Amino acid sequence: MKQEALFTADAIQPSGEAPLSVWRERAYACRNCKLHESRKRVVFGTGNSNRPDICFVGEAPRAAEEVENVPFGGNGGDLLKRMMEKMGLKPERAYFCNVVCCRPVDLGQAPSADEIDACQPILHGQLRIVQPRVIIALGLTATETLLRKRKHLFEMRGKWWDWQGTPVRPTFHPNGMFGKEGEKHRASCFVDLQAAMNKLREMDRPPDHRTKG
Repeated sequence: MKQEALFTADAIQPSGEAPLSVWRERAYACRNCKLHESRKRVVFGTGNSNRPDICFVGEAPRAAEEVENVPFGGNGGDLLKRMMEKMGLKPERAYFCNVVCCRPVDLGQAPSADEIDACQPILHGQLRIVQPRVIIALGLTATETLLRKRKHLFEMRGKWWDWQGTPVRPTFHPNGMFGKEGEKHRASCFVDLQAAMNKLREMDRPPDHRTKG
């Protein structure tokens, strides 16, 4: 079933103070790139929208996510949830979203620059309202979109970056963590997730007891 927009895209011009529901309706109404022609659902962000500890930003919905109508569905989402459990992060402490809200027609390709540009205001709107303490950028597309840097993911991960004052940790996307090569990525991702938990603990310490890192 296709989601029906309550407004036309032109009718919704959210301000920086607009509630999350307005951004959701803008996503449902969006016709700014070709993905709206083939989508069955708009997969908007979900989870804790009130200052979550971590926001996971992925690339784009896959078929399973479109069916389940939540980001990070299917096998990759199940793996991410298991990793979260292992690191001691409960799902209710996190927010989940993608760079683009509609499933690409060619699942073997990342969203195009036009598709990313069309959806970027919706991504930024979510992040500004949700105000996560830490952002995990899952995969190269999410990393490049948030940090506006065109480098290989191997150069970006393992370090802390910044998005409008929020610490960002780039790492691998869970959909790429299967198979022999994927196992290496899984281990690296878990290191990054542990670093995020350490960052949160550091942020909770009194100022005089915080360490550099």
